[in-house]
Amino acid sequence: MEYGKQPQGMWDAADGTDCSMLPHFDWQKNGFRMQTTLIDQVRGVDAENDNGYAPESDSRVRQYMNAPFSDGAVDPTMMRERSDNLIGHTGGFWEGSRSPESENTQAQESGTEKKKRLRLSNKAMRRITIGTGIAAALVLFMRFFVFNVGQINVLGLDETSRGMRNEIVAMSGVHRGDNILTLDDKTIENRINQMRYVQVEAIEKQMTHTVNLHVRIRQQSMYLWHCGIIYILDNRGMVLEKYDVYQKNPENMVIPDYPQVLGLDINYCEEGSTLRLNNDTQLSVYMNFARELTVMKMTDMVREIYLNDVNSIYLGTANGFSVRMGDSSRIHAKLRALQLVMEYLEREGQPVGTIDISNPESPTYIPTASL
Repeated sequence: MEYGKQPQGMWDAADGTDCSMLPHFDWQKNGFRMQTTLIDQVRGVDAENDNGYAPESDSRVRQYMNAPFSDGAVDPTMMRERSDNLIGHTGGFWEGSRSPESENTQAQESGTEKKKRLRLSNKAMRRITIGTGIAAALVLFMRFFVFNVGQINVLGLDETSRGMRNEIVAMSGVHRGDNILTLDDKTIENRINQMRYVQVEAIEKQMTHTVNLHVRIRQQSMYLWHCGIIYILDNRGMVLEKYDVYQKNPENMVIPDYPQVLGLDINYCEEGSTLRLNNDTQLSVYMNFARELTVMKMTDMVREIYLNDVNSIYLGTANGFSVRMGDSSRIHAKLRALQLVMEYLEREGQPVGTIDISNPESPTYIPTASL
């Protein structure tokens, strides 16, 4: 860009732009660029056509340019012109031309954009509110109408225990109208199992508003004598009943009609609780014997079971035979061998004696008279 020196000391561009109007001139739009230093401006004057050009002004300009403002060496006029606006690139010149009309237009456009954003925000909030309401209504509908308990069944009761149905349902804590999805199986099981004669086998929840409680009624299988008290047990070691034999007349005392288990190392024995032994193997052998005797219908044949030593088990029969079982292995096979031997001895009219079924494939019998 070329410059010309004006008598008034102002700079004009060769294209005729009046630089005295620089504060309102959009230099970015029209390509105007300031020269980088004051010296470049001085050198920009056409020295050949301007007799007022003085090359010695270069040194004076450098003096004013390089001198700090604080030492007073700068021409006060130049210091005023070289203002903070120039140093900080602030003010109308650096910001470009801005007429009142353009400012009003920008303000109107800004207000319109704000209104648009506000409308969009309100629409978004309405959508969120409506969506939340629909979700809440759906959850309530599913909770109270779709997955609510409508029917409670108790399965596994026989004719003698059907009267316990209402008691079992009440003990379970499940009610009609409860949310079927929030029912906790373990909590229900623990509640019902507090009824010492009831054992929960399974809890089945159907999405057709039905809860099925599968239970088993505990059966009295054996009894034991401990500290003068008789305890009736089921085949899993649950203590179902107890009574003090010394409070009864010994002459009129009725012994339970179940096999008696002897030799247990008892740790805890109380009505409504599972029998606890110091020897876990003893409890396992007891449960195996109780289940097999019940399944094989031998509770009337076997009257005593001696578990002092689980590696050398003895039985006593109702008709006075002694039975050597050996260890606790193959209990079913050994009891089946005992059944066959007893049938043979009774059929042959043999006297009481000792039967050895430790090897169920080769049982032996020795009469008591020959011992």
